[in-house]
Amino acid sequence: MKELGINHDVGILAKVISSFPEEGELDGLLKECWEYMNSRDKNLLYNSVLEGLVRNGSIDIAYNLLQAIMGYSSNGDKVIVKYFRGEKEIIVLNTKSFTIVINGLLDAGKLDVALTLFREMAQFGCHQTLLLYNNLIDGLCKLNRLEESYELLRQMKEVELEPTQYTYNCIYGCLCWRVDVEGAVDLVRKMRFYGHEPWVKHSTLLVKELCKDEKAVEASKFLTDMVEVGFLPDIITYSAAIDGLIQTDSIDKGLELFQEICAHGFCPDVICYNILIKALCKAQRVSEAEHLLNEMVMKGLVPTVVTYNYLIDGWCKNGEIDQAMLCLSKMFGKEREANVITYSTLVDGLCNFGRPDDALKLWNEMGNKGCAPNRIAYMVLINGLSKCDRSSEGLVYLNEMKQKGMKPDCYVYLALINGFLSETNLPTVFDMLKEMVDAGSLPDPLHKNFFIVRNAVSKLLEDARTSSGIKDLIAEGKIPNCSLLEGAEGRHQPSI
Repeated sequence: MKELGINHDVGILAKVISSFPEEGELDGLLKECWEYMNSRDKNLLYNSVLEGLVRNGSIDIAYNLLQAIMGYSSNGDKVIVKYFRGEKEIIVLNTKSFTIVINGLLDAGKLDVALTLFREMAQFGCHQTLLLYNNLIDGLCKLNRLEESYELLRQMKEVELEPTQYTYNCIYGCLCWRVDVEGAVDLVRKMRFYGHEPWVKHSTLLVKELCKDEKAVEASKFLTDMVEVGFLPDIITYSAAIDGLIQTDSIDKGLELFQEICAHGFCPDVICYNILIKALCKAQRVSEAEHLLNEMVMKGLVPTVVTYNYLIDGWCKNGEIDQAMLCLSKMFGKEREANVITYSTLVDGLCNFGRPDDALKLWNEMGNKGCAPNRIAYMVLINGLSKCDRSSEGLVYLNEMKQKGMKPDCYVYLALINGFLSETNLPTVFDMLKEMVDAGSLPDPLHKNFFIVRNAVSKLLEDARTSSGIKDLIAEGKIPNCSLLEGAEGRHQPSI
C-alpha cells in the first residue's frame, strides 16, 4: 500500500497494531507509518498499542507507557514509550486507556498497582466505570480482602453506580469462603431487596466447608435460613448438606433432610440418590437402599452404573450374593453396561461364599463383553481363588497379570503363599516368597499380615527341599532373621 501511494486507514492499522505480539514488531510497524500520521491518528493508535502489549503479557511496558503519558517516570524509556511522549504530540488519556491497563494488571496479579491507577484516573477526567469497580471487587474478594471490597461497594453507591448481581456475588463468594454464615445470610437479604440472586456455587461451597468442619447441622440451618429469606437452594447444595449430615451426624439425619426437600417439591437428582444409597449400603441397610433405587425409577430418573455398583457391593457384604447377582441382571435388563468395578465386586463376593466356579464364569463373561480386567480385578480374583483352595489357578492368573505389565502388590503374594501353605506345597511357597522379595513387595514386619511370612519361613526352614534356599535369603538380608519368627506358632491368623 505504501509503495502504491495508498493512504492507510487508521482503523485497520489500529487492529493490526493491537494484534502484534512482540514489542520489536510494534516498533517496526510504528516506524513505517509514524511520519504519515497526524495527532488524531496517533491518539487513536495509543489504546491499540496498549491492547497489544497487554495481550502479549507485556503489562509492565503497557503500565510504563500509561505512566509516561500521565507525566510520571517511564522506568527505562522503552522504545514504544518514546513514540508517544514526543513534545510536539499530545496524547489524550481516556477511560479506555485506564481500563485496558487496570484489567491487565488484575490478570497479572498486581492488584495494588491496579487500585492505585484506578484512584488516579479521576484526576485525568476519566470515568470510573461499573465494569472496573466489579473487576476490582472481584480481585479483592479472591484475595480475601473483604473490608476493602465493602469500601469499594460504598464508593460505587456514592457515585450513583448501581451494584449488579455480579458485584454482590463476588462479596457473597468471599463470605462463603470465609464460612461467615451470619454475614452471608445478611448479604442475601440485601440481595433479595435489590432483586439479585445468590449464585449456587457459593452456597454449595459454604455448605461443603461447614460439613468439612463437622458442622453439618449448621449447614442445614443455613439452608433453612435461605428458604426463609426467599431463595430455594439448588439440589446440588442440598446434596452437599445431606452428604455432610451423613458423614458427621447420621444417615437418618441425612434421610430426614432428603424427605424434607422432597416434601417441599424438590426432585432430587441421581447424584443425591447415590449419596444416600451409598451410605445405606455401607451401613448394611441394603433393603432401604433398594427401595430408593425403585423410587428413582418411578420418578423417571435413570440409575447409573455407580448406583448399581453400590447396591451390588452392599448385597455382597451383607452376605446375600444371590441378591447381588439379581442386581446385575436388573442392570442388563435396563441396558446398563456393567464395568470392571461391578464384575470385581461380584467375583470377590462369589469367592467369599465359596463359589469360585461361578466367579470364573463371571470373569469370562466380563472378557466376552469387552470389559478388560484391570490390576485390581486380577488381584481380587487371585485372592479369591486362594481363599477357595484354588491357589494353582490363582498362580495362572498371576502370570497372566504380569504378562500384561501389571505389578502385583504384597496382598496377592501373601494370599498365594497362604493358599499354598494350606496345601503344603512348600516348593511353590518358596518360589512365591522369593518372587515377592525380588519384586520388592515384601511387607514390613509391622504389617498386619506379616505373620504369613513368618509362618512360611518357619515351614520352609523345616523342609529339606527349601531350607537351603531360605537360609540363603536370610543370609543375604532379603528376609528377616529367624529371631523374628519367635512366637509365630499359636498366633491368630486374621483374614487377608
